This record gives sequence, C-alpha cells and structure tokens, in this order.
Amino acid sequence: MSRTVTATASGSGSENGILLVVKVLDNAAVTQNGATGNSDAFTVPEQSITPDDTGSWIYGAVIQGDNDTTFTAASTTTFSANVADSVHGAAYGAFRSTSTTTSGTPVTAGASGPTIPSGEGNIALAEILAAGTLAEDASSPTGVSTTSAKTITTASFTPPAGTLLVAMVSADYSGSGSVTVAVSDTGDLTWDKLAADPVGLASVWIAQVPSAAGRASGAMTGGFP
Repeated sequence: MSRTVTATASGSGSENGILLVVKVLDNAAVTQNGATGNSDAFTVPEQSITPDDTGSWIYGAVIQGDNDTTFTAASTTTFSANVADSVHGAAYGAFRSTSTTTSGTPVTAGASGPTIPSGEGNIALAEILAAGTLAEDASSPTGVSTTSAKTITTASFTPPAGTLLVAMVSADYSGSGSVTVAVSDTGDLTWDKLAADPVGLASVWIAQVPSAAGRASGAMTGGFP
C-alpha cells in the first residue's frame, strides 16, 4: 500500500521550521521496548545510552537553536539529514548509529559539533531492536524539511508488508511555551512515540506495517520516558 507520512508541530511555543525523516526497516522486532535517551541541556549535541540488546541500531533526532551551523557527525554516527535553517538561526538533524549495538555497552550517538550554549539544543535517541539482521529498505522516502511551515509530509512510498517505520522529527521553537508534535500517515498505522526531549522538539516514532495477511504480526509496545 502506498502512503505518505506527516509530522506536525503545534502549541504556543512552536515555530515554522521542521524536519521529518522516515526509514523503512526490514527484520525489526515487533515489540520495541529498547533503551531510550533524551536531553535539552548539553553543549555538544550527542547523548549516551546503554542498549538492552545486541544487533540493534540507535536512531535519533537533534535540533540546535543557537545558529544555523549544521552538525558534524560523531565517529559513531551516520546522519541521514543535516539541515541549516538560516531563516530562524537553527539546524535540524536525523541520524542513526553507524554500527549495531552490543548489549550493555554504552553508545554515544549524535554530533561532535557545533558546541552550543546549554539549553539551546534538543536530542532524542531510541534503540530499535532486531529480529534478525536490521536493514534499511530501499522503499524509504527521502527526508523532507521546511523553514516556512510547522507541518511537513514525505513523498509517497510503498513499504513492504511486515516492515517497521521509524520517523525522526526535529521541530523549531520560539523559546517559550508548549510544543506538541504528532506523526500520522495516509493509511491506518498506529504511531508510537519512543523518545522525545523534555520540550518535545526532537522525537523518534515507530509504526508497524501490517503483514501480508492484512494484520500486524503482533502487538507492539513502546516506552516514552
């Protein structure tokens, strides 16, 4: 089934500027209750978490609002989107760990730069558990971003039955007030928020694509710190 995915930021603290990256994963576990991490108080835009399982990937979203300098990937990290917003003096990123995890061995993922004042950045990480060897499916749509709206939608794509969708969202902030981010699609999927920073600007979401039989292969649970 062809579908699009949309991310929308709302609330008195939301501002134009948003990034959405969706990855289609083969061989992901049906139940996703791995480790998560988040922060809105750092000077280097990275975060450490201790994975619960071996063979996972760590996915994350990050935003910095001090200037429009884009992120320098940490040695452990691969960025799939790295966007400068010169209109609002911000930068948005989406990434995953370059290597799979080893259970109990901490992973620091994100960027080694730029250095920013504490409180000017937001990051969220989530461990995506495997049921085999994880792979990013070729059907994954290209990441999308805008500096002139609070909502963004991917191009149409057709994920294979039984795959897991992972959405990473980075949204801009006015500096005060509440922000609520929502993720939806044109189909009938249920989106669970696995991780978000305390303000909610950086977040990681998942949705299970139904199996070929027309139903999800099992109940999916997610934890939100």
